[in-house]
Amino acid sequence: MKNMQVALELYTVRDETARDFAGTLRRVAQIGYRGVEFAGYGNLTAQEMSALLAETGLLPVSTHLGLDALQDSQLEA
Repeated sequence: MKNMQVALELYTVRDETARDFAGTLRRVAQIGYRGVEFAGYGNLTAQEMSALLAETGLLPVSTHLGLDALQDSQLEA
């Protein structure tokens, strides 16, 4: 466990991400977190999110979803 790191659950800063999603992720990285668990995506496109993660060096470790998001009707392409 020598290399274990702590990721931040973004739900804990949901008010901040609602005001400034990208700025909040930049601050999270700045204070030393290396990973995040998503609780929403700030209305960013996949390309924008990828660029933001690359910029900040944050790793997405998981996502916070309701069970209904995993139902068949939600997964249709």
